[in-house]
Amino acid sequence: MSTHPTSMPPTPSESGEYIDIFSLLRSFFRFIGVLIQVVFRNILLVLACLIVAVGIAFYEYKSRTPYYISEMVVTTGALDPMISSVLLERLSADIEDQSPEFLARKLHISPSAAGQISSIGAIELPPTNLTNYYDSLGIRAQPIVFSVTVRNPIYFDTVQTALVRYVEENQFFKQYKQSHEQRITSFISRIDRDIAQLDSVKLAVIRSGRSTDAIQPEGLFSEGLGLYRKKEALQRQLEDLHHVQVVVPFTPQAKPHGPKKWPFLIIGALLGGLVGTALAYRRDKKRGLI
Repeated sequence: MSTHPTSMPPTPSESGEYIDIFSLLRSFFRFIGVLIQVVFRNILLVLACLIVAVGIAFYEYKSRTPYYISEMVVTTGALDPMISSVLLERLSADIEDQSPEFLARKLHISPSAAGQISSIGAIELPPTNLTNYYDSLGIRAQPIVFSVTVRNPIYFDTVQTALVRYVEENQFFKQYKQSHEQRITSFISRIDRDIAQLDSVKLAVIRSGRSTDAIQPEGLFSEGLGLYRKKEALQRQLEDLHHVQVVVPFTPQAKPHGPKKWPFLIIGALLGGLVGTALAYRRDKKRGLI
């Protein structure tokens, strides 16, 4: 029985399939060192590219129109806040796709005011976020945040009125409000009838001066008070249906939110440094210094 020697797997140096990581690092740092020497030999060229790039970036920054961002908190009665969010998303799409005149007709504002609007958005607040606070203010609907970006802060008041009117005049909002109003009004009428009947019973008991175990004056008054409280709660709901409530209006903005100067300058400096280094490297290579 013959035996054959077992062949050993080739080492990385023998196979040539593996890259020497240390050799790669040495080459990388050697290249960095060469670049540093190139920059110092051509420092005036690199500085010139850097200054030109930063100047262009600063000019680009100054040519951009400043923008201002503000938010207002509103409630839309019993209407789901998601519907208001969808309405504002449609408006935001119109800002990007349509002319200022089209947006002006939708919001019933002037074309010049519509042209100042950069973006519109909505943020739904969690139901438990400010529940106790808004309940203390008598606000019973879930609040929603309207966020608006304009180019001139004097138009925030105009946009606030226009957005509230836009939501209130939406056809679905009107139908939703009308159906809920009819239902609540029907409940209130039924409570009024119950209160009238209860008042008749109380008056009869008081006049007779007699009470039974089934009919006690204290129980009648307590039941009547409960009905009045239910009626008051329904009337408050009815008031909430009539209009969109602005809880926190847009706040005046003295300073623009953007554009920011430093990002422009930093990007300009990086690009200028890269271009200057590339030109310096090419220059030295032509001279045979590399």
